[in-house]
Amino acid sequence: MEAFKKFTDEFGVAKFKRSNEVFCGCECCLCLSCDITLETPKKGKQSAKAFHIWKKEDGKWKLYHDEYAIAGQ
Repeated sequence: MEAFKKFTDEFGVAKFKRSNEVFCGCECCLCLSCDITLETPKKGKQSAKAFHIWKKEDGKWKLYHDEYAIAGQ
């Protein structure tokens, strides 16, 4: 939760728009990569790349890895 607070302090409340989504996976694992456009009150429009890995544990999907790279940062 600390990471979300730091993000909000730096960028403000952001609107996210995903594009170029690519999914792959199997019964126990799912990967997502996509481009993101952020619209923020403090930094304006930003472009980013995202990569997520989800794992199924005890029948429930849990976020295992969450990675963002904001262009130009």
